[in-house]
Amino acid sequence: ARGRFKHGSNLSENLRGSRVTSQWKSTTWRYAATLDAVTAVSTPFFLGSTGDAAHLFAGGTLEPGAAAGGRPDAYVYDPRNTGRAALEESVDPSSKVDQSLLFAGDGKQLVYHSAPFPAATEISGSFRLSAWLAIDRPDTDFIVTVYEIDPDGHSIWLSSDQIRARYRNSLRHAELVTTRAPLRYDFDRFTFVSRRVAKGSRLRLVIGPNNSIYTEKNYNSGKPVATETMADARPVTVTLFHDRTHPSALVVPFGRSE
Repeated sequence: ARGRFKHGSNLSENLRGSRVTSQWKSTTWRYAATLDAVTAVSTPFFLGSTGDAAHLFAGGTLEPGAAAGGRPDAYVYDPRNTGRAALEESVDPSSKVDQSLLFAGDGKQLVYHSAPFPAATEISGSFRLSAWLAIDRPDTDFIVTVYEIDPDGHSIWLSSDQIRARYRNSLRHAELVTTRAPLRYDFDRFTFVSRRVAKGSRLRLVIGPNNSIYTEKNYNSGKPVATETMADARPVTVTLFHDRTHPSALVVPFGRSE
């Protein structure tokens, strides 16, 4: 978040007792005692599908209320497939609107969309995602990203988070996965966002492997990642559950209505 300061005043005078948040494409300024107070209400949107969420235009759903149910969704990530690297080199890493990598990942990630918003809606705060995931390797990396998809199909990146499976319970202590049963992963380090989502826009949630030329590559073997090589690479099947026993949900931080 950022704010304007009075000419000639110092930083402490301007920040004393308040935090400032703004909205893209808006001249409205919000003031709150803490960043948490910027969020008026946090609403869980439950993931659901008929088992076909791996495809961008036939993906799953994000719905408020009870868990939607349906068959689990799955994708396979093979770290030996390096075809994405050449495309990623051609994409501006700072772009918030380029969808090239999303389209290239079709079938290799999980995608969920909300219904269109009936009116312009402020989202302010930090998203959270609780996802029940099962993997058939001792370790892998996940990245989850939230986008706004406007009525014309344009995509705007809003926020993202990532987890290495072995650090799902603690960033200090590694615990390799020793079961193929679903485990709950709590993605609670999304970057802060404040944006007025346009009327008719949807939210898009993408869950997939963190396979990037800009990050350390996890070959899924369970060995120390820093010493893994291509010889250690193993494909992993990731299955996401969203039934009533395993309710996976994206918590959306809504700001104050005007």
